Amino acid sequence: MAIASVYLGQDHNYDQRNYHLYDGYSYYHGRFDLDYLVADIHTFLNPSLHALQYLLISSFRPAITGAILGIVHSLNLIAAAVLVLYFLDGPRWAKYMMAVLASAAAASGPMFLSEIGTTFSDIWTAPAVVLAAGLIAMSPSSQNSKYLLAIAGVLLGVAAAVKLTNGSFALAGAVCVIFLKIRTDISWTAFVCFVVGGLIGFGLVGGEWAFRLWTNFSNPVFPFFNGLFRSPDFYFHNIKDERFGASGIVDLLAAPWQAAVGTLETAEIKFRDARMLLLVALAVCVAFHHQRHARPSNYLAVFGVFYVSSYLLWYVFFGIQRYMLPLEILAGPICVLLINRLCQPRQAVMLAAALTIGLASWTRTGTWGRVEWAAAWQSPQLSDGIDGTRLFVFLDPPPIPVASAVLALPASASYIRLGGHVPLVRGTTFHRRATTIVDRLRNAKAKALIVDRPIPAIALSQLQQMGLALTQACTRIVIQHLSLQACDLKWNAD
Repeated sequence: MAIASVYLGQDHNYDQRNYHLYDGYSYYHGRFDLDYLVADIHTFLNPSLHALQYLLISSFRPAITGAILGIVHSLNLIAAAVLVLYFLDGPRWAKYMMAVLASAAAASGPMFLSEIGTTFSDIWTAPAVVLAAGLIAMSPSSQNSKYLLAIAGVLLGVAAAVKLTNGSFALAGAVCVIFLKIRTDISWTAFVCFVVGGLIGFGLVGGEWAFRLWTNFSNPVFPFFNGLFRSPDFYFHNIKDERFGASGIVDLLAAPWQAAVGTLETAEIKFRDARMLLLVALAVCVAFHHQRHARPSNYLAVFGVFYVSSYLLWYVFFGIQRYMLPLEILAGPICVLLINRLCQPRQAVMLAAALTIGLASWTRTGTWGRVEWAAAWQSPQLSDGIDGTRLFVFLDPPPIPVASAVLALPASASYIRLGGHVPLVRGTTFHRRATTIVDRLRNAKAKALIVDRPIPAIALSQLQQMGLALTQACTRIVIQHLSLQACDLKWNAD
């Protein structure tokens, strides 16, 4: 995967420019109180993984960073192989062959291919989700079921802390444990171990950040789920991307077929993928086979419950294809395990190989944005007028990804973004934070950073609230592929 990552080129995705780089940089350098809403609402996402990626990007040449990311992302394929090696019955040679095929199937997934070597969190956290599902499936046949479920909980808690959307997989894990309680002799103590493990995992990676958000905004996942927490600093509603997701039961059921023919609209990129349709077909075949022979194994039932419940939760709450990456990875080993239930080892290997080749040949994917490898991740062209500036104010609406520009500008300055999704209302925490920064730097050299004109009226209104006025004295600066106007700001008389 390191070679593939370098071959594909340097990652330049929208989210990286919008908040991945800035959030990591801000957290590592302790800029929480120095800047204001530079990445808009994404400023408040848990920055732990982004801080790690920032360290990689700032420590190595871009191509080396890309190779390291590719190696880390290979853990997804290892996780897929581990599940097959543990659960598959039969000769050793068949187990190893099927493990390789499961990894190959996982590697051919459209979202996995599109995210190799990128800064997206999905591909980092997917191995934790896949292994957690495996541990839950292992637990009924183990004398250490409580410990396995506790570890599974920790993994899912960590995944959810890094990326909140992984919470749907944590809920699916809880559904699986309850299912096992009904189906087997697993105790409620085991369920408690799973829940406690989840809380520990979330606390280890996201506890400090959640506490910071709670003490500042009375919402540990601010500004998300504010319909529940009702922080006075944001609207009382739950943020949801309305572009994707099922509008009814027909969409929900048709999704596997639509994905297979390339008409499923759950991503910003076009893709085609038949693995879910193949998984459904194999599951139906195994169900009929077991109806005539024996009851299906507990592990297959657990994987089925986990996959279906995760899929339903994902489609209802998100419907964004990238967030489904763990299920894309998990589909490979599940398909291999289902095939093994239908055929003798030799025939199973041949069928799995044929289906894996067919799946890879049929799959199509896109790119989230790549550029040629450069000597540095960002190569800024700055004007002389930037020197000595203590305050920079971004005046563009949130759809324009500008936050990463901060990494190329003076670290001694403070950065504010106006005109975003967060209202600047007197008496709120945001108003106090913004005015504290401005009052500290009053009469210092200040510049506005602008990508497009006309500037939104709300941004100009908020600029006036800050006691600043825009002038026509502007220069041009270029940071990577972002061209900005840097215009002098004038302090209004008190």
